[in-house]
Amino acid sequence: MKVLFVCTGNTCRSPMAAALFNAYARKFGFDRAKSAGICAQDGKTSEFAIEALRRAGLRARRKKAKQVDEALLKSVDATVTMTKAQAYALRDMCPDLDNIFSFSDIAGVDIPDPYGGGEEEYFACCDALKTLMPKIYDHLKKRA
Repeated sequence: MKVLFVCTGNTCRSPMAAALFNAYARKFGFDRAKSAGICAQDGKTSEFAIEALRRAGLRARRKKAKQVDEALLKSVDATVTMTKAQAYALRDMCPDLDNIFSFSDIAGVDIPDPYGGGEEEYFACCDALKTLMPKIYDHLKKRA
């Protein structure tokens, strides 16, 4: 199963979510999750996001932000956004797709954006993603 995580700029939440999902789901036969952003610019993964992943025990490196588009959405089996608003935006972009979900749809909570915050906001975001990842995995596994 091919999974895409989407946030706003693809520099904080979605790269962390993809890395955490990959670590969690690797042993269960999922393809490596990807990440993208609704408003991705020329940015790269935040240093604080990289440090939060390292603190969570994962090897991480900076990557260039990727803009989500219709072709990318159609190339995956499921897309998971950080917020309900992001899921609505992607559903508007591809109304024929029924595989776009938000963390709120699956786990009952949006993932706040740590962008502009300090190290502690990134650590808290990473911890929340890590805690909720089993729910995301279980939901996607049922759809596989």
